[in-house]
Amino acid sequence: MRFKNTLLKYLISTFSILAAMSLFIPSISFASEGKNGPAQDTTDVKIIDSMPIIYSDSKLNASLAVLDMSSGKARDLHKQTVPSGTVLTYVITYRNDNAGTETVHLQIPVPDEYPLRSIGTGGDYKGTIVSWDNVTVKSGDTVSRYITCDTPHPTSMIPNTGLVSMPDKSLITNTVEVAVSAPAAATDTQAKPADSAGVLGAVRKALKTAKDSPAVLGMRRAIQTGDVSYIVQKIIFLALFCLSVAALIIIVFKDKGNDDQHE
Repeated sequence: MRFKNTLLKYLISTFSILAAMSLFIPSISFASEGKNGPAQDTTDVKIIDSMPIIYSDSKLNASLAVLDMSSGKARDLHKQTVPSGTVLTYVITYRNDNAGTETVHLQIPVPDEYPLRSIGTGGDYKGTIVSWDNVTVKSGDTVSRYITCDTPHPTSMIPNTGLVSMPDKSLITNTVEVAVSAPAAATDTQAKPADSAGVLGAVRKALKTAKDSPAVLGMRRAIQTGDVSYIVQKIIFLALFCLSVAALIIIVFKDKGNDDQHE
């Protein structure tokens, strides 16, 4: 009987660990591996409306920019270092200086260090590249397409280069690069409350850390994008985790009661 209970405890403990891991992993990627390594997870990628032309290099028919659009205005981030958490917007632009209408293919690689956040309408994400095929550009017109990327961790300068392809030639854009630093520590000029130490202080610190965890960010994005399947999946794993922990506690107390009776 004791062996049976011990085996059952090990099985439930293993199941609890697996349920907890599934609960705190933000998403599971089924995307194929690209040439530069594992592809980014597309589960939380949201397709959003087209962005107006916000960048065009007069010296280049094909150009790439990396921008910060958080203020509603385009701020060039090329050669800049930004704090982690900044949303990067990569914009590829092509201007048709030829006499006739052209059909082009635009490509923006997704850096491994910066997970894909959103894609401009019409973009197709395969491997490590977002592409827009068969884009029609009239003579004298300019087209622009974009992606946004998250910056969860500090990095060195990460370069990126776009590509514009046509039936008879391909144009490589300029290279842009941006680095990410650790987020700036907040300056607390107010007196710390008396409960900042001890157990309550530890709980507050844990909650502050947890709010930016991959699991919380994944759930927040799932709610924003209406990803019901993701939300239901996490609720199921949470319920299974709670049930398995409860079962383990019951078995432990039952064994303790049996030991007390034998004594």
